[in-house]
Amino acid sequence: MFADATSRNALTGFSQVASVSGFDSTDTDYSFDVYSIHATPRATNAVYLFCKYQAGQYTPVYIGKAENLHSRLVGHERMDEAVSLGATHLLVHTPGLGSRVQYGEAERRLIAHYNPVLNLRHRNF
Repeated sequence: MFADATSRNALTGFSQVASVSGFDSTDTDYSFDVYSIHATPRATNAVYLFCKYQAGQYTPVYIGKAENLHSRLVGHERMDEAVSLGATHLLVHTPGLGSRVQYGEAERRLIAHYNPVLNLRHRNF
């Protein structure tokens, strides 16, 4: 789960509403921008999470990766399922050029660590 450490006041629309950090099972730290669930921000080589928000924590129900995030999110095949499971926020991590873990590996590690219900690949059963 990701703690809501730096919320901003704008809780509506498609603008970023917060920044949070999370980690994987190797204690690699990831920073995420937080948006409303229906936002379609523009980013390249990103990891994205559809999350529930409860008691100040974001819990992933789906984790994916995208070369072009905006294109990937428009009409996403898991969006309706994620929302029906309580997803209210989109978290986005975009590794920098010098990042030790690039987006494909970050997706795999985060799925293995958080075991989101809608992910079938890379899950720990």
